Amino acid sequence: MINQRFPFPWFSALLLLGLCLYLYLLGNPDAARFYRLPELLFIWHVQISAIAVVLVVLMIDVRRFYRRQQRFLNDVSDMREEVKALKASKKQLQAKAHSYSSQTDKLKFFISDRLLEYIEYDEKFMHFKGIAAEVRHNGIICYDKLLTALQFARDSDSDNELYPEALTSLNYLWDLLDLSTADNIALHINNQLSECEEYFYQAQLQREKPRLQADTLAAETLPYTPTFSAHNAILRAIRPLMNETDTQAMQEQEERWCHGHPLTSFHYDLSKTCELLGNENHLVLVVENLVKNAQFYSARAKSDCSQAKKYQSLSIALSSTERHAKLAIYNQGPHIPAEIAEQIYQLGYTTRKAKEQHGRGLGLYFVKEIVNGYEGNIEHSNIDNQPDSYSVRIEFEGSGFAGPEVITEMVDIALDDEQRLCCHLQSEHQDEERSDSEHVEQRTVEWKRSRAIKSVEITARSSGQTHAYRDFPVNETTHVLDPDHPHIPRWAIEIQARKRSSKLTLIPLDNTGVLFNVTLPLAETQFEYDEEAVQVSDTYINGIEEKFRSIDG
Repeated sequence: MINQRFPFPWFSALLLLGLCLYLYLLGNPDAARFYRLPELLFIWHVQISAIAVVLVVLMIDVRRFYRRQQRFLNDVSDMREEVKALKASKKQLQAKAHSYSSQTDKLKFFISDRLLEYIEYDEKFMHFKGIAAEVRHNGIICYDKLLTALQFARDSDSDNELYPEALTSLNYLWDLLDLSTADNIALHINNQLSECEEYFYQAQLQREKPRLQADTLAAETLPYTPTFSAHNAILRAIRPLMNETDTQAMQEQEERWCHGHPLTSFHYDLSKTCELLGNENHLVLVVENLVKNAQFYSARAKSDCSQAKKYQSLSIALSSTERHAKLAIYNQGPHIPAEIAEQIYQLGYTTRKAKEQHGRGLGLYFVKEIVNGYEGNIEHSNIDNQPDSYSVRIEFEGSGFAGPEVITEMVDIALDDEQRLCCHLQSEHQDEERSDSEHVEQRTVEWKRSRAIKSVEITARSSGQTHAYRDFPVNETTHVLDPDHPHIPRWAIEIQARKRSSKLTLIPLDNTGVLFNVTLPLAETQFEYDEEAVQVSDTYINGIEEKFRSIDG
């Protein structure tokens, strides 16, 4: 706002008026004598001084006027600029408001679409549950007949393996219908688990021989076996996805641990000692969903190294602690952002596109509910590549004038600017002579010789463990995976052995992916006395008792 005032020049006007009166009296001596003006006023010096003073005052006023006028004009100019800026700001605000309004409309449409989608999904889910319940209700007579027929056929023809498999599949389908119709899957499973726990206690109490297996006794006195092997459940889940070589190799392994072959579709490392309480079909459903989820996202993983691609497999590990079985399933799919870490277990949530969807976000929801029913835990973590260094010692056989040869190389595995794995090869005896610029970055490292290979030793700096390999079959390619990390191997070596030549290739493996960890309580922990848990429980009960004591008093 302009707040400028132009005061009237009263002083200059009065002086000018006085000067005019003075000059009038000077021009009329009779009036001067009448008013008896002093003679001093008629001296020419005084007259000139008076005129000069009035002129100076007038000039000052005029100068002041122009200065105020200039200030006024500047203020007017500033005000016009402010008005222009205000108009521009107003237009900008209007544009923003229009943009926000447009975004709000889009957000409303998006939310509306999602709501409709979820409503439609809920309706479909409820419809599916209704159909499953109806199938279960109407099919129970057929189920009993089919179950009886298969059991009779199994007992009559014990050599035929199809009947036990058909019985297992029928029970799995029935348990799947059972879960689908449950209002609360976790509570439903927990109730079944309580029943299994009761049978498990009965089996333990009635056991006559200390080392008699519980299932042997259960077959005689209990309606069903309350425990199952986690190892068998996992193999049941992944066996349909294996090829014949995988299955044959799996069946030949009778030791405590079951391991997969390097070039199979699965890297599995399964303990055979994990016995769980409950229904085996539930763990089969958990593994099936996690493996199918891993297969879908692993298909998106693209490696720039063709030799490393053939080792990209799903990894499944089963181990146990004192009280829990630990199941780990790893895939090389993209990382899961932290902002959706909890949402992926929600019903109906999926990151797959519509055309790719088959279960509409049911898989991980079922997994989470089943794990909760077993009072277990499920979590996931994103895995990154880790740099490392390896010492590779290769021994070649010698013949004739060419004696045996032994070379030792140091290979550094690092990440380049594009986060790809690369190798820095450096001969041990040339280490001091080579400069950094001479190091060669490559995806794999090869050693070729025109003589047979005798043995290979590889030592990782991170673990300090040395692994030796020898007696390679001639005219075949031997594949070896990192034994220090059997679940998620970091490297592989290929040995092509010939009578007069050989080649060894070290291949760094991309470990970027996602690891799901499932923890479930072991059956044998039901008999263990957990002093720490009891103390926590006692403390909790004492706290509640202390609160109600004041009310009772």
